[in-house]
Amino acid sequence: MRLVYGLLLINCLLGVKFMGAQPTTTDSLEALLPLRTDTAKVDVLNELTYQYITLDIAKAKGYGQQAIALGQTIEYPKGLAQSYNDLGMVYYFTAQLDSAALLFEKSLTIRKEIGDAIGMAACLNKLGAVYKLRGLLAEAIDYFSQTVSYYDSLDMQAELAASYNNMGTLYYDLSDYDEALVYFQRSLSIKNQLGNTVEIAGTMSNIANVQFYLGRYAESKTNYEKAITLLEAQGEKQYLPNCYIGLANIEEKEGQLTQALQYYQKALQLSDYALNANVFQASTRYRMGYVLSQLNRPQEAERYLREAAEIATQNGLQQMQIEIYTVMIEFLAQQGRANEAMPLVQKTLALKDTLFSQNRNALIAEMQTRFEVEEKERANRLLQAENDIQRLELAQSKANSRMQRLLFGGSLLVLLLAGGFAYSRYKAHQAQKMAALEKERFRAVVEAEDQARKKIAMDLHDGLGQLLSTAKLHAQGMDELALQGDTDTRSSYDHTLQLIDQACEEVRQVSHSMMPGALTKVGFAQALQELLQRVQATGALHVQQIGTPPKQLPENYAIGLYRVLQELLNNVLKHAQASQLTLQFSQPNDHSLRIDMSDNGQGLQEKDWKKSKGIGWKNIQSRISLLNGQLEWHSEPGKGTTFTIRLTYHKSTTS
Repeated sequence: MRLVYGLLLINCLLGVKFMGAQPTTTDSLEALLPLRTDTAKVDVLNELTYQYITLDIAKAKGYGQQAIALGQTIEYPKGLAQSYNDLGMVYYFTAQLDSAALLFEKSLTIRKEIGDAIGMAACLNKLGAVYKLRGLLAEAIDYFSQTVSYYDSLDMQAELAASYNNMGTLYYDLSDYDEALVYFQRSLSIKNQLGNTVEIAGTMSNIANVQFYLGRYAESKTNYEKAITLLEAQGEKQYLPNCYIGLANIEEKEGQLTQALQYYQKALQLSDYALNANVFQASTRYRMGYVLSQLNRPQEAERYLREAAEIATQNGLQQMQIEIYTVMIEFLAQQGRANEAMPLVQKTLALKDTLFSQNRNALIAEMQTRFEVEEKERANRLLQAENDIQRLELAQSKANSRMQRLLFGGSLLVLLLAGGFAYSRYKAHQAQKMAALEKERFRAVVEAEDQARKKIAMDLHDGLGQLLSTAKLHAQGMDELALQGDTDTRSSYDHTLQLIDQACEEVRQVSHSMMPGALTKVGFAQALQELLQRVQATGALHVQQIGTPPKQLPENYAIGLYRVLQELLNNVLKHAQASQLTLQFSQPNDHSLRIDMSDNGQGLQEKDWKKSKGIGWKNIQSRISLLNGQLEWHSEPGKGTTFTIRLTYHKSTTS
């Protein structure tokens, strides 16, 4: 349902409309190339790049590369910024998002240098669009927020309204419907002032969509109907199909299936005007098939479902294929046609497996690319720092040589001592810089690991976990057939269910190990409570908790502190030979936290502890350092070990 309803979001991410790009225009521009030199030629090449995006993508790319080469040669910043921008759009429309982002960033850098505020806002808007498509919604929000600030300061109201709309769609994708509604309403307020009836109707449709997910059906229906009235008065049909789909969803949700079917039929009649006709036609047909099946009109239902499946298959809409096949399987099962349903079950499982593999591979490639880029940048900064050190050391050496030739006796000694002191301070300063660089590098690795853990955990839970659950449901659906078989068949059936249950539990444990769901859903305190319960369940260690951990912490603190406590608990279980452990929480104020962990184990000396923990001990210390916290510990052989963690944090962002 969410995939279908997502079609209602009306969004102008790039703020670019390709209109009037006709061959006659490109012919006249190409005729100008031999007549233009230097800056004028760069401008013509840029315009050709733009014009050819919808006509011949290979030519667009070729002209864009020529424009960049010439702009660099003649040092034409304004034209070069536009060249990077236009070639970036070529890559954007061919889904080469990494290349597009790199080019938009280069354009943004030049526009900052020449003070082109309007160009900067446009680049930030495009970067937000790229990161949205890459699924990096937090980064996209940051770019769109900057875009809003620029357009607001420039008093560019139409662009500001579009930017608010983009922010609304991002929060919709994050399922933060209240925040999405705030931005859509801001966009609508500006559009009402500008008087663009069609854009007003489009944003009203977005607001109605969000109200649907907030359960405010009456308000949602009113806004859809108002949008339809505005569009019909203007003779505009582009957004009408989406509005009728919205009304159909409301009627279906409220059980008014006959009325829902009528709205679906109206939407299908106007499907050629939808934003994505193929997706729209497939989704509308399959919802019609579902409603017809509920109205006990099986022949019509099957026809629409099969038409929807054919369109989805032809256009490679794998997620929609899964949804359609799921409805068809239920329909065929209700019709007593289980044999026809089984091939669809196999196709559904294969599609889910393919999507899971694609998402996993895309995540791994994305994280690897980001890590390599960040590593390269940090290596460059480190090399620059080393070169600075060498230059300073050379300068210091020359200065010392001059002083040796010019100064004598006691004054030479005094100066040498002063120079030595200054050099020592300089070396200490450089050591601090190197430590800061190393800390920054570790932070990037930790963040990349945590993001990867979080994404893989979600993929395991939502992808493979749901796949196994579906498999079990279908297997259980064969229970009557298994009961009619012989004893061997029944035994094999029971064994199959046991294996599926074991696989589900294994996926759940692996997913929780990668990133506990409670940590991202309800916060640090609940995630820690689940961790302590698992430790207690082993029977090897009795855990006593004193005080209450904070329910909410900034996300980086929550993840980092959870990993530290997890590592310390694992070490106690493995090495301390303890039977009791006390975990005490205290908060001196709203922005600080102290944790004391004590066990009654065998204890260790410092040298033995570090030797036994290896990289785990280093990771604990590094994570505490990243949180700007302090870690103290005390241990004596035979008297157990006590750890004390002190943190100071801000509550601006919680998890």
